[in-house]
Amino acid sequence: GIAVENQMEGGARKFQKNARLELTFADIVRLGAQFRPNARTMVELGGTWERWSALQTIVIRTQGLDVTYKVNGEIKRAPIADIVFQKGQEDAYSVRLGADHVVAPGRLTARAGYTMETSAIPAKYASVDFPNWGRHALAVGASIELFGASLDLAYAHHFVATQVAVGSQVVQQVSPELAGTGFPKSDASFVGDGTYEAGMDLVSVSLRIPFSGLRDKF
Repeated sequence: GIAVENQMEGGARKFQKNARLELTFADIVRLGAQFRPNARTMVELGGTWERWSALQTIVIRTQGLDVTYKVNGEIKRAPIADIVFQKGQEDAYSVRLGADHVVAPGRLTARAGYTMETSAIPAKYASVDFPNWGRHALAVGASIELFGASLDLAYAHHFVATQVAVGSQVVQQVSPELAGTGFPKSDASFVGDGTYEAGMDLVSVSLRIPFSGLRDKF
């Protein structure tokens, strides 16, 4: 492991010889279908299941992590307990619908889309570090072709559901805890209660230049 020494308030020092981060990511299943009502129009429908219920905690295993401290002139050493972040996540689902329509062949293609996504985060575990809550999103876009190049434009707005957290289970982490060692004990505080509001606007502009197509144009 890598040894790290940090000076702490009050004269204590902590030494990290080794540590391990433990968390479980979601299994994800995606299904999709494509339809072509006519030669100019394409419609795509997709669904996603994400097994975020696998992520209940994020744990830092403090292997070999301890502190030295001084009490009445005597130097002592104390281990630091594992640090556990409660997440309590749930499975999440989403549906996506999008369509392309060729307005003018070789000149203009219009696009539109809609997304609905549930949240994996219960209100009692809402916090600013994982602000991925239920949402609806609308998007529009277009591709403009000129001289063999394509200018792609897109705009999307995400309507994010407001989260109201009451009885929060998000606890302020205090580490190391040196109660009984001459340092004051820090009481755990629940810090997640409140109202969380969010929204998101995405703008995309890109230019595609197929050089073989440009040679054909000129």
